[in-house]
Amino acid sequence: MPRLDLIILPLLAGYLFLTNFNLTKYYNIRVDRQRLVFNSLICSVILSILSFLLDHFILKSALFSVFRNWGNVLINNIVGKEHIEFGFKHALLMLVIAYPLALLLNLMV
Repeated sequence: MPRLDLIILPLLAGYLFLTNFNLTKYYNIRVDRQRLVFNSLICSVILSILSFLLDHFILKSALFSVFRNWGNVLINNIVGKEHIEFGFKHALLMLVIAYPLALLLNLMV
């Protein structure tokens, strides 16, 4: 059985990005539901690649390792498990970076 948090959180991140980024906002407001889910899926794949690269190259560096460890402990305490299965923290990272990334790209474009 698939874990729903690994499916819903990235789709929600893709939807947040598409509806807040000015270049895609107008098109995705007017499109039908099935197409919006497909567009959110494509956007979530791109956001997942970006979040894995962000985690691997930036958050694992010596400068941000304290922040990353603090975030791991905080998420483990909130969820109530000592070890969370692979993927949940990246799904949360995708959800956290989707909206600020859209706002940053709006300022750049």
